[in-house]
Formats: sequence, C-alpha cells, structure tokens
Amino acid sequence: MDGGKFLSTIDRLTKQNRILGVALLLMLVWNVMNWGMAKSMQAKTTVVVVPIGDHGLEIGAGKASDRYMRRMARYITSQLGSYTAATARQQYEELLELFPPDKVGMVQNYFEKIATDVERFPSISSSLRWAGQEPLKYTDTRIQVQAEKQRLVNGSITERTPTWYCIDYRINEARFWLLNIEEKVGTGEDLCFLKSPDA
Repeated sequence: MDGGKFLSTIDRLTKQNRILGVALLLMLVWNVMNWGMAKSMQAKTTVVVVPIGDHGLEIGAGKASDRYMRRMARYITSQLGSYTAATARQQYEELLELFPPDKVGMVQNYFEKIATDVERFPSISSSLRWAGQEPLKYTDTRIQVQAEKQRLVNGSITERTPTWYCIDYRINEARFWLLNIEEKVGTGEDLCFLKSPDA
C-alpha cells in the first residue's frame, strides 16, 4: 500500500471538512442575524386600526397616536363615570379586559364591591362629561382626564362634582394595558400630576 497516497487522501478529506465546517458556521451566524432582525422588526410593528368614518388609530413600538389615546381615555372614563344600576356591572367587566392578568383578580374584587353598591339604589345613576380648557393630558405612563360627574336621581341632576381621572397604563408593543385608575374630586390644575407632600 502506498502511504503517500493514503496521507494525501486524508489531507484532502480534512480540507473538505474544514470548508464544510466554515460553511456551517457561516450559516449559523446568518440564521442568528436573521432571528435578531426579525425580533427587532416585531418590536417596531405598528398596528393601524381604521374604524368606519375615521382616519385611523395607531399603536405600536410602545407608543400610540394622539387619536388612539383620546379614544382610549374617553372609553375608560365613560365606562367608569356614566352608568346606571342596570349597566354598571357589565361596564366594569368590559374594563377588566384592559388589565394585565396579574391585576385582574384584585381589580375584579374592587369593581364587584362598587357594582353591588350601585345596584342597591336603582333610581340613582351617574353621567360624566369632560370639562375644562384641556380635559385630556397624558405622558408615557399616565393619562389625566378632567371631567364633571353628575349624579341623577330619577333622571334629575341632584349633584355636580368636578372629578379627575388619573389612569396609569403601559403599552407593550401593540397592546394597551391599564394598570391603575384613581378618581380624585376637587378643583385645581393637573391634580393627577401633582406630587404628594411626602415626595
């Protein structure tokens, strides 16, 4: 047997395996780069919702358009502030869909107590309308709505209360999550953005 021929065959196979190894390594690097780019593109996805007769509501990449924020604020405050004994429970249940799963149980118990209290007095209802020069203000984490809450007994207004809704939220990619809602009563400016005395 010719030893030189055997060694040259082994050398040739080794070289070919090196080329194959380099090719596999390049394919692996290419796939990892593609995966990273796909994840990056997914995080920047913007969803455009176009209701009939509207210009569209945009949300995505962790932010939303002014029109989307206005619609969401109006929906949340209407569900909370305008109700009757017959509709309150259903409205609160709809709002639960906006909360993240880890908060739903606690919020559901809270809404359940309010709905039970409202249902005890079927002749009393509530109506909410936005008020002020600039009723809606928001930052990246908080929405403030200035409104007037009207208490009605048998359809007649018996009380008008200046009310502020402080709504904490976050946007994950193209999903709006409601984190907390605080209702403040009183007059002033930007009650939702005032720091507490302890701060």
